[in-house]
Amino acid sequence: MHLDYCDKKEATAVSHHLEYLSDYYSNRIFLLDRRGDIDQIIQRLKTISYKEKAGKIIAYAREQETSAFKKHGFVREGTISGYFRGEDAFCYSYFSDPCRSFSARIIKEERIIREALTAVCKDLPVSGFKDYVIRTASESDAEALANFLGDNFTTYPTPVHHADYIKAIIKEKALFKIALHHGQIICAASADRDSGFLNAEITDCITHPEYRGKGLSSYLIHLLEQDLQAAGYISLYSLARAISPAINRALRRNAYEYGGRLINNCCIMGNIEDMNIWHKTIHNN
Repeated sequence: MHLDYCDKKEATAVSHHLEYLSDYYSNRIFLLDRRGDIDQIIQRLKTISYKEKAGKIIAYAREQETSAFKKHGFVREGTISGYFRGEDAFCYSYFSDPCRSFSARIIKEERIIREALTAVCKDLPVSGFKDYVIRTASESDAEALANFLGDNFTTYPTPVHHADYIKAIIKEKALFKIALHHGQIICAASADRDSGFLNAEITDCITHPEYRGKGLSSYLIHLLEQDLQAAGYISLYSLARAISPAINRALRRNAYEYGGRLINNCCIMGNIEDMNIWHKTIHNN
C-alpha cells in the first residue's frame, strides 16, 4: 500500500513480537499478528499509539486473549464469527484519544441498523440483470476500476483511485466482481482474502448513482461468496458505513449477521466514520 496511507511495521523484544499497521490516513494502529506475552504486546501497542499520536488501536482478539485486552482498558466493539480458521474474533479497541470514542451520528445509525435488520434474506433472480455484463475483474480492468472507485468515493481508507494499487491487490489477494453497462463499470465489490486464516473481507462495494436500487451490489456479493465457498474459505465479514442504509441492507439480504459497530474507525467519504460489522460463516472448519 502507498506509504501516504499506511505502513506495516514490526516490534520485537525478548518476551514478544508483534506486527502492526500504522494507518496514517485514518489515524489508527491495527494489530496484525503477535507472538509471546500478550500483556507486554498490549503495553507495547499503547506506547506505539502515543508515540505516533494515533487516536485508536484496533485488535482482533482470540477468546483466550480477551481478558488481557479488557484489563488494559480496551473495549469490545464487536465479533466476527470464524475469523481465525473457524475460531471467532473479538474486536477490541483502545481510544488513545478519548474524544474518538464519541460518535456524533449514533442516533441515526441506530435507526439505520434497525431498518437493515428487517431486510428479507432472499436470492436475486439472475434474469433481472440480463442487460448487464457481470464478471470477475482482471488486472486489465485496473485503470477502469480505479477511475470508477475514485469517482464514487471522495475519500477512502485505501488508495483505490490508483490503478497500480488495484492491479497489485488483484494480483496478490483481492477478488473483484464488476457489473458493466454499455462497456462501463457501474457496480463493483471485492473480497480481500486472507488465505492463512481462511477469511475474506467483503469491501469496495459501490454502485453508480443511476443504477442503485436494482440489487446489483447484493448480487455481486453473492457471486463473491460462491467463489470463496468453493475455495474453502470459512468466514466472510464486511465493515459497512454505519450511516449508509443501502450497503447495510445489501449485506443483510445476503444473510450476514450484525456483529457490532466500530466507532470512528476509518476515514471514508471525507470523515472519520463509524463502521458496522457484518459476518457470515460459509464453511465448517
